[in-house]
Amino acid sequence: SALTSGTTGGVTAVWDNGTNLDAAYMPLSSTAFTLPAETNVGTGTNPQVVMDGDGNSVAVWQNSGVIDASYLSAGGTKTFGTPAAISTAGDTTSSPTVAMVPDGNAIAAWADGSLNNIEGAVAPSGADGAFGSAQAVSPIGSPFTPSTPFVAMASTGDGVAGWLQSSQVQVAGYDNGPQFHHIQIPNAPDAG
Repeated sequence: SALTSGTTGGVTAVWDNGTNLDAAYMPLSSTAFTLPAETNVGTGTNPQVVMDGDGNSVAVWQNSGVIDASYLSAGGTKTFGTPAAISTAGDTTSSPTVAMVPDGNAIAAWADGSLNNIEGAVAPSGADGAFGSAQAVSPIGSPFTPSTPFVAMASTGDGVAGWLQSSQVQVAGYDNGPQFHHIQIPNAPDAG
C-alpha cells in the first residue's frame, strides 16, 4: 500500500487488494476519499505513489517482471489512466521507487535482475506522468548485485537515485535533463 499527500492537492492512496491494485483520491477541500474507490488501476504488487504541487499523482508498481506506471490528473477525472510499462520488456524487475517535485517532474528507479543493475526513467514536467525510455542508472553487469533502490528530488528538479551494492551506498545524479549519471563516492560508508 502507498499513500501520498500534497501541499495543495489532497491525498492519493494505492493498494493491492489481493487481485489487482485499487486507488482513491481525496481533494484537499474534502474530508473523505472519492468513493467508490477506483478499482483495477493495474495488476501487480509493491505500489509506490507520489504527488506534485497541483495534486497530480504518479504511481509505479511491479507487474509480472515489469514496472508499470500510471498518472492521476487532479484537475481532470481524478482517476488513474491506462498503465504503461516503463521498464524494458523481458527484464526481471523489482523494488520500484518514485519521486516527484511540485512542477510535476518525476523520476523512478527499480532493480533489474536481468542485467544485474539498477534502471530508471524520467517523466518530465508537463508530460502528464509519461516516462521516457528505461536507462541504466548503475553500471550493467556488476559482479555484486545492486539492491534496494531509492530516489529523491530537490525542488529544482535535480535528483538522485541510490542503491546498495556490496554493503555500500552508490548513487547516480539526475540534473533535470534526460539522463542519469553515475557519481563515484570515495570511501563510501558501509551500509552495514
